[in-house]
Amino acid sequence: MTTDVIARDAGNRSWNLKSFMDSLIVELDRAQDVLGVKGLTRPVTYTVKDVDVDLRCFPVFDGKQVKFVTAEPGQDGSSALRFSLGSISAGTIRDSAPQPADADDVAIDDIEELDADQKDALAAVGVRSGRDLERIAGRGVDLKSVTDNRAPDYSDLAAIITKAHRRRTPPRVTSAELSVHDRALVLHLDGENLAVASSAGFPAALLDGMPRAVRDAGPDRVSLDASGFRPHGRPARLTLALDPLTVLTLELAP
Repeated sequence: MTTDVIARDAGNRSWNLKSFMDSLIVELDRAQDVLGVKGLTRPVTYTVKDVDVDLRCFPVFDGKQVKFVTAEPGQDGSSALRFSLGSISAGTIRDSAPQPADADDVAIDDIEELDADQKDALAAVGVRSGRDLERIAGRGVDLKSVTDNRAPDYSDLAAIITKAHRRRTPPRVTSAELSVHDRALVLHLDGENLAVASSAGFPAALLDGMPRAVRDAGPDRVSLDASGFRPHGRPARLTLALDPLTVLTLELAP
């Protein structure tokens, strides 16, 4: 393949494989939607079981991506690109496809602290969200090794993802109250987006400068051991580190 062959094809834009497959799948899904409606009016209809597509095109590699320019009639030197599309059942999709990202998950592509090369390295091993990172971290995968040292290590990535998550869901404390539980004084903090990330040693708290053990922690409530604490006429000062990047300082008035 030579450059002048591609230059002659001025009326044809280059395209990548993902865009082509995405558009083809969308059209097939639309055909299925039509059949779903048609099945209500006709007891017997027709469908396409398998689709074979043969394309003549010129592959172009820019060092990072492969794109294709469709060959026009009579052009020499093109390559054959063949697709054979079969059917797949909903059960197979449920069993084999990854779980869709949750609304509160962080997409790797949206993280500004990662450069394009790091994002590409993570995408190449299937890490596209914070949930994907947790999944492979739990299996002990050496991320730096499988990405040829192009991706940050787990601790750096976890901190970056936590920071990105916190920008979207900042914590908010709505109330604080003291109660007695199992003969111990407990301080409850209620709010939104409090303990949303799992980090060793967090949450951690200081009440009037004294460390306090965390009895329970979740997105809506954090409970601290307040044994021996005696409210005075002045406000108490609470410092609460929810994760390595999120620290709240509160004044608790009696």
